[in-house]
Amino acid sequence: MRKLLMVAIVLLNIHAYSQKPAGIPDYGTITPEDIALKVCDFDPDADAVVLYDYAVAVPGSNYELITERRVKIKILKESGIERGNIVIPYYSKGDFESIAAIEGYVYTISSEGYPTRTSLDKKSIFRKQENDFYSTVKIAMPNVRVGSIIEYKYEDTKRSYSGLDEWEFQTDMPTLISHYHLTILPSVAFQYRVKKSPFLPIAIKPMPDEGKISFEMKNIASLRDEPLMDSKEDYRQKVVFQLAEYRNSFGTLQKYATSWEELARELNSSEYFGKEVYRNVPGADALIKEAKSIADPYSRMLFVYNYIRKNFAHDGYGSRYASETMKRIWDKKTGNDGCLNILLVNLLKEAGLDTEPVLVSERRHGKVDPSYPFEDQFNKTVSMTLINGRPYFLDAIDYKTPIGLISYQLLNTTGFVVSRKKPMLIKLADSEHSIKNFIGIQSTIDKTGLLSGQVSISSYDYAKINKQLTLATKGMETYKNRYLLKDNTALKIDSLKFKNENSDSLPLEQAFDFSLAPSVNGDYLIYDLNLFTEFYKNEFVSKVRFTDINFVTNNILAYTQVITTPSDFKPETLPKSMTLQMPDKSIVFTRTVNRDAATNQIVIRYRLDFTRFVFVATEYPTIQDFYKKMIDLMNEPLVLKVVN
Repeated sequence: MRKLLMVAIVLLNIHAYSQKPAGIPDYGTITPEDIALKVCDFDPDADAVVLYDYAVAVPGSNYELITERRVKIKILKESGIERGNIVIPYYSKGDFESIAAIEGYVYTISSEGYPTRTSLDKKSIFRKQENDFYSTVKIAMPNVRVGSIIEYKYEDTKRSYSGLDEWEFQTDMPTLISHYHLTILPSVAFQYRVKKSPFLPIAIKPMPDEGKISFEMKNIASLRDEPLMDSKEDYRQKVVFQLAEYRNSFGTLQKYATSWEELARELNSSEYFGKEVYRNVPGADALIKEAKSIADPYSRMLFVYNYIRKNFAHDGYGSRYASETMKRIWDKKTGNDGCLNILLVNLLKEAGLDTEPVLVSERRHGKVDPSYPFEDQFNKTVSMTLINGRPYFLDAIDYKTPIGLISYQLLNTTGFVVSRKKPMLIKLADSEHSIKNFIGIQSTIDKTGLLSGQVSISSYDYAKINKQLTLATKGMETYKNRYLLKDNTALKIDSLKFKNENSDSLPLEQAFDFSLAPSVNGDYLIYDLNLFTEFYKNEFVSKVRFTDINFVTNNILAYTQVITTPSDFKPETLPKSMTLQMPDKSIVFTRTVNRDAATNQIVIRYRLDFTRFVFVATEYPTIQDFYKKMIDLMNEPLVLKVVN
C-alpha cells in the first residue's frame, strides 16, 4: 500500500516533543523482555536486533529541523558484536547539518542474569570529514559482547526543513519498533509516500490541528543482499518526503512540483539545471562551428561527445544538477557528472541536434515510481539525442559504453525527459543487445592424462562492457579469477591475449592456452567439462527470497569443447544430451555430447538462452530449481577409463 497525502500546518504554537508511543521506555532503562530475548523470532538468522528506533523531529527557534533520535540494540551472536561500532553520516558542507548531545551506554548481562551498565566515554566519539560534502560521527560503544544491550541517542540539527528527506523503518538488522514523529513548520506543506510491503502494517497518525504526523512499523525483518537483486532501496520499508508548498516572508505561496509537467517546468527554470542547458557557453564558438560543418547528424553527435570525454575530467562527485556555471566548467575543464552532462546537452543543442536532458536513476539508486513526480527518485542527468527517430543516451563520464548501447547501470530503467515542449517518462530499453559469450575450446588429453589446449572466447555487447570494466577497475588477476579460473587450483592458463578492446563494433576476443590435471580414482580419470563459463556455482541457495531477480538483460552462452583422447582412454559413460527449460520457456538450456570412436574425439556443447530477464520473488522456487538442475548438468564430469 502506498499513499500520497498533504500535511498542511495551521498552528504557530508548536510543541517540541510528542508523547512516547507504547513500547518505548525511558532512556537508560532495560526490561526483563530485553534481557530474555535470545533470538529474533521473525528473523532467526539475525546476529543483532533493534529493540526500537525512535525519532522526534521539530522546528528550532530559527526554523531549523532538529531531530532527537534514540536507538536500542540487543547483540544476539558473536558476529553481531561489531554492531557496537556506530556510524552516523551527516551532510556537513556549509555546516548545513550537525550532530550533538551524543550519549550512550551498554548493559552487559552476567551468567546469573544481573545487568552491569557501562556509560559511553566521550573519548570514544570520533568525527571525520569523509569528503567535501559528508562527515561521520563514529562511536565505539564500550564492553560489547553477546547478550549486551546498547542504547545511544543524539541530536541532529539541519539548518532548514529542506533537509527533510526520508525515514527508514528497515535496516540490515531486524527491528521490533520503528517510530518517527514529525512536526512541520507553519509555512510549509509536504507530500509523502510510504514504500512498504503489503504484508507489513503501518500506523500513520496525522494530527493536522497540531501540525504533526507520526509513522510506526513493528517487527520488520532485516534487508540483506541477495544474488541478482536490484537496489536495496527498491525494497526498503520507508517513508519519503518532498516539499510541496512554502509561504515566504512576504506571504506569497510558492508551490513545488506535484506533477511531472510541473517538475519539468520547475527544472527548466532552475539556475542549476534548465538555464544552464540553454545558456551560451563563452569559448565554445569554435567547437560549435566545427560541429555544424559536419553534415551527418550521427558523426556530429559523436564529434561533440568525444570532445567532452577527451577534454574534460570528472571530479569524482555525483549530482543531477550543475553546481557551477557552464562558463566556469568550460574554463577549468573539470566538474561533477551533473555539470559535464548538462554541458554535453548544451553543446549538442548548440550544434543543431535534437537533444534533451534526461533525469535517470542508476540501478544501484533504485527504481522510479511513475506515480510520484519526486525528483529525488533520480540521481543523475544524461543526454538523449534523437537521430532518425532513434534515441542515443550519452553519459559524459562513461568511457566504456559504445555509442548505441545504454550504460549497463541504466539499462532497462526509467528516465524522465526534461523537455520544454514534451516532458515524459521513458524506458531506457535495448532489445537488440544482450550479454553474449561464445566459447570455443580445442583440447587434447595426453598419455599422462593431462588435458590441455587452446581457448577462444568472443564477448559481445554487455558481456564485453562488463569484462572491460573489470579489467580497468580490478586488474588482470581479478579478471582471471572471476571469468576464467573459478577457484579451480588445478586449472592453469597462460599466454592470455586480448583483441578489439578499443573497437565499439567488434567483440572482445580473449585467447589463451590452458592445462588441467584430472582427478584420479583408481583406473578412472575424471575431467571437469564446465570450463571458462560463469555458470559453475548456483547462486540461489537460500530457502526463501524477499526480492525480485533481475538479470538486467537477456543472456546467450554458446560453448563448444572438442577433446581428442588417446585410443586407450575409453569413456565409462558419456553425459547424456538433454534440454532443460523454464515452464514458460523464458530460459532454455541444452547440452549435447557426442563421441566419434574413429577419431577418438568427444564434442561437448552447451547452449543457454534467456528471453526474459526479470523474475518476481514468487518465482524464486522455480528459478532455484532450474538453476540447480542446470548447474548440475554443466558440472557433470567426463569419466575416462584407461584400458590396457
